[in-house]
Formats: sequence, structure tokens, C-alpha cells
Amino acid sequence: MALALPFGLLLVQRERQRSRAVARALRAQGFDVIAAPSVAMAEVLDCSFDAGVIELDLEDGDGLELARTLLAAGRIEEVVFFTGSVAFGRAEAARGLGILIEHREGVEALLPVLMQLVRTRGPQSSGKIPVLDTVPDDAWRWRAG
Repeated sequence: MALALPFGLLLVQRERQRSRAVARALRAQGFDVIAAPSVAMAEVLDCSFDAGVIELDLEDGDGLELARTLLAAGRIEEVVFFTGSVAFGRAEAARGLGILIEHREGVEALLPVLMQLVRTRGPQSSGKIPVLDTVPDDAWRWRAG
């Protein structure tokens, strides 16, 4: 069932192929997705999102720290860690900030969690996500619609 209202997601995944597949699945459900492959790219985006879907281990930094920064700045309202790397201490730290889903569980586990966020929170960032005419070479953009 597709969303009736836009729900903006920041998708930060290290692997481009995974990012594309996840973005496609989210878009099919009506989510508005901006994908960034790195901490640096996520930090330069000048917009707010309803939620972040963030990998813990990124090429240029720590997804946990990125989530803390984005939450503190009000750039994301919620965080879901969708990751392949889960050491016990990091898993507990991630669960302290948001929800943790391992890559091996698949997008099938991610979708119901995000749909529950939509039902409980509703879209908060509607209108805050710009339609980008140009995107930096290392950012990936998919828009529902």
C-alpha cells in the first residue's frame, strides 16, 4: 500500500547497489528518498527528513555519530540503522538511538518498521525536501511519484 502523503527519508548506505535496491523498494511504497553514500554527503544536504536509514560503518566515518549529529540538529526525526556490521557494543548503542535492522534481514524487515513510523508519527518534513535540479556526482537521488 503506497503512502498518501510524502514521508522523507535520508538513505545513507555504503554500497551503491544496495542503496539503489533499497531506494527502489522504498519508492515503490511511496517514500521520498534522497540517498547519500557517505557521511560527508549526508552532512552537506541542506534539508530535513522524517527519518534516516543509516548504515553503521561508512567509508568516511561512523553512522552512529552521523545519526547523533543529524538528530541533534533536527535534520532527521527518527533513525533506523540498516547495516551489515553489528558488534555487540555498537548494536546496543544503535538501539539506544533508534531501531536496528541487519542487512541479512532484508528490506522486507525494513519496510514494516518505516510504515509503523508513518502511522505513529506522520510526515513531519513534508515540503522541506528540495527537488534537486543538480546533484553532486556522489549523491544518488530517487523521488517517489
